[in-house]
Amino acid sequence: MPKSNLNSFVGSVLLTRPRGKNEPLAELLLANGVESHCYPLIEIEFLATPELTSLIGELTADDIIIAISMNAVNSAAKQLKACGQRWPQRPTFFAVGQATSQAFAEQGVAAVVPQDPRTEGLLALPQLQRLDGKRVIILRGLGGRETLAEQLRLRGASVDYCQLYRRVNIVSDSALLIAQWRDKNVTTIVVTSAEILQNLLHLVNNSHKSWLVELTIIVPSPRVAKVALAHGLSRIVIASGANDQAILSKLLKLQSSPNEKK
Repeated sequence: MPKSNLNSFVGSVLLTRPRGKNEPLAELLLANGVESHCYPLIEIEFLATPELTSLIGELTADDIIIAISMNAVNSAAKQLKACGQRWPQRPTFFAVGQATSQAFAEQGVAAVVPQDPRTEGLLALPQLQRLDGKRVIILRGLGGRETLAEQLRLRGASVDYCQLYRRVNIVSDSALLIAQWRDKNVTTIVVTSAEILQNLLHLVNNSHKSWLVELTIIVPSPRVAKVALAHGLSRIVIASGANDQAILSKLLKLQSSPNEKK
């Protein structure tokens, strides 16, 4: 994306993705004159999933593999490599979001990716409307949403999960942490999942809620916005997705239209 003028951006931006996932966005923000701070609020822990190799090995050309996130792809790839097994060539692959599609591409796998980088966008694809007799393997993290599997079953598919990682909350001294964020003049927080939002709310708790409600919270979807609203946050801005370009685009728009809140 071409450099735009964000030099008048007030305050700084807090980036809260897992470790190693914030730096590219931080560089984009810096190139546009915005100060940011990386503070992961969750960590990703890969899980051993013994059923992975047998499940995907049974798939035919009529069957489907869906990855919910790049973490799911990377965890599966690591386990397949450890077993000396490759990704199967027969099934059709689908990815939720460009980052997940890119993770597949790095493994030599071409995946169909919807323009709308959410479960709802995936379910709208014409290839997933009639699924009678098809098997679907969903690669995801522990405890994800059930909407996708439920809808695919209603369309005739047999669905199995491979739960390949879990999210672990990072525990910190909340008073010290918020004092640091105040000192850095954090005015905007990027929250790219409901799990990150929940840990942010846990860290802030009632003692510092008055500070949090004054900040702008950028979220990737109406679903996460709904969670934020339910906890009393009102300065919420919805980006078109969780990827770096979607977040940056929303910040650019926010700067040009500072009263935009949803």
